[in-house]
Amino acid sequence: MGSAHRRARFESLNLALKELEPFIRNGRHLESGKQFDKFGGMRSREILANWLLCVAVNYADEKRLTFCSDARARRDQEAPRAPAGNS
Repeated sequence: MGSAHRRARFESLNLALKELEPFIRNGRHLESGKQFDKFGGMRSREILANWLLCVAVNYADEKRLTFCSDARARRDQEAPRAPAGNS
């Protein structure tokens, strides 16, 4: 049986921006801030990039895109893979 994956998602893009504001104003955090465990290891700059994409597409195409974390992505990042090649 597969295990359940917890995903984090903002209630709205407006709320996301409000929660991200301190990290956006702190340029150092955008450059080298720590990962957010709640968002599958995404950094503030990655969350901001996802937010910007959603806002731009929603405006241009009148869609309702949102984004969320994916717990599987973090697990995959933590498990180093052997390089492909000749053995």
